[in-house]
Order: sequence, then structure tokens, then C-alpha cells
Amino acid sequence: MNDICRVLEQIEANGKERLALATIIRIEGSSYRKAGAKMLFWEDGQRYGNLSSGCLEDDLAIHSLEVIKKNRCKRVIYDLQDEDGLTWGVGCNGKIEVFIEPLFSNFAISTLKNYLLSGRNMVTLKSLMTESPQATYLFTYEGKQVKEGEKAIFHPYIKKTIQEFIHSFEKIKIVTIEGEDFLLEKNNPKTRLYVFGAGYDAEPLVKLASSLDFSVTVIDPRESRCNRDFFPTAEKLITEHPSAFFQHHTINEAAFVVIMNHHFQRDKQILEELPYERVDYIGILGSKKRTEKLLNTINGSQKQKIHYPIGLKIHAEGSDEISISIMAELIQFRHKKWNTVH
Repeated sequence: MNDICRVLEQIEANGKERLALATIIRIEGSSYRKAGAKMLFWEDGQRYGNLSSGCLEDDLAIHSLEVIKKNRCKRVIYDLQDEDGLTWGVGCNGKIEVFIEPLFSNFAISTLKNYLLSGRNMVTLKSLMTESPQATYLFTYEGKQVKEGEKAIFHPYIKKTIQEFIHSFEKIKIVTIEGEDFLLEKNNPKTRLYVFGAGYDAEPLVKLASSLDFSVTVIDPRESRCNRDFFPTAEKLITEHPSAFFQHHTINEAAFVVIMNHHFQRDKQILEELPYERVDYIGILGSKKRTEKLLNTINGSQKQKIHYPIGLKIHAEGSDEISISIMAELIQFRHKKWNTVH
């Protein structure tokens, strides 16, 4: 799950209400969620997200209210390794450290949101000191700091540490600099998914993808199908033929593409015009025999990015089940990429 995008959407939707953000920053052993998982708590008791199967959230709510009232951060450790203990109800066989910080709309949040919406990856650096108000620093994946006024990091060791973190496989890391703990975290935008084809079987796919942190664009020349009545959760709807689409639009870097036109010539044209160097994943709906015929003119390096028949093999039947099998494959591929790409 891409918790940061969901959190930013919730902050925007709830205006300037006072709230706290809880993030898992360290795990020993096993846990229900991974390091980097986030949850929001409002002053009036509302919650968004989860960090466990339900055993920690009530206690976290108490700590979060204290954080909001005092406007000070807090670090909390939960030891769930004792399965015979009754303290937390369910033993996760691990030790979890959670960082809770007061949260409100500011330069860092609005800038991070704008960068992620534009498809940029970002690194955040924040102090884990609990005695002072929270400060968040932003860096691009090129290592350049995005500054608010004179708010800059000049310590050379910090810059070196950020560069090493950007080129590591870690998503979140605690570093100690001159006796002070800092939290480094990579923040990824929603995955761009282009769906070619606005047939009935695309409807459950687009709905499911939108709920699973994909930013979906649907492309189909039929205005009677490619509209908000059938695809209310899509970010963009483009009513153009493939040839016109590739003339007028640029596919985002690291995009995912699903081809489900049920139209042989249209699918063939898409495969011939796709910018393969910009696309991470291409899936084609249809039989193996049909797809292999489509790929006659595609070279070997391009074929390596093409998945067919699309979807995990779960013996899916009907558009709803097929959409689940497709999304399972896309999620599997996305997590594999996040775990292997810097």
C-alpha cells in the first residue's frame, strides 16, 4: 500500500483540523504491517488506516491525542513477542516502534503532495527528537533539497547520507547524526496505469486499480463508453484512437499499460507505437495464440516487458474475477520493482 498518498488525500479532505500521524519506523521480528506504514488520528477521535490487526490502535489513539495537545512528537515501542501475554490480545511475534507527530497543512506537506501528483519520487528527512516541534526536509531523487525560504540542510554528512539512502534498497531508515536521530523515508507517487479499452470488462479493473493506489487513464475512441458514467474513479478519460493518443500525449515514466480493446488492429497499433523505454509493465488481455500473433513484429527486448495472458493464474471467470487476477499481478510486479529498484 502507498500510505503516503492516502494520508495526503485525507489531510486535504479534512482541511485544517488538528491531527497526528503515526508511522512504524522500526520492526524486530514479524509484524502485521511493514516499516513505513502510516495511520492518522484526529483530535475528535476519528481514525484513518491501521498499523496492526487491531491490537494497537486504541492505545495509539491515546498517545496521539497527547501529541496533538502538546504539539510534540512521541516514540512508542510495543513488544508483541510474548504470545502468552494478554496485554495486546494478539501476539505478532515482533517488537514495533512507532513515531507519532503532530500534523497540519504546511510547506512540506503541500510541496510533497505536488511533487507526488506530478509523478516525482521524494525523500523526506525529519528529526526524531521529541522535545521540539517537528521539522520536515524534502529532497528529490537527484539529491536536491526543496527549500522553504532559508530552511536548508548544510551538514555535509547529512547530504552524503541522503545520497547513499537514495541509491539503497531501503524504503525507511533511522540514522544518527551528532547524537540526534533522524528518519529518512522514500515517498513514491501513485503508479500510473494506462488502460487501452473501455469495454464492460474494464469497469471493475479501473475501479479496483483506483482503490489500490494506481492513477488510471482510460483510452478509447468511443464517447458512449469512455465517460464518467462507466469510469467514475479514473483520473483521466481520453476519447481518442491509439494513433491520435500517441501523437498528442506522453506516457509517464515507469508506467503500467493494460491492453484490452478486443480489437486486433487497434492492439497491434498500440504495441507498435508504445514507448517501451518509458514503460515498466505491459499486459495484454486475450488468448495466448491471439497475443503471439500480435507480437510477430515486436522485437525481443520489447517482448520482455509484455505479460500474457495477463493476470495471475487463479482460474478466474467473469470480468470481476479477471480484474482481481490482473490487479494481483500488477501489485506483485509493483512490489517486486519497489524492492529491487533504487
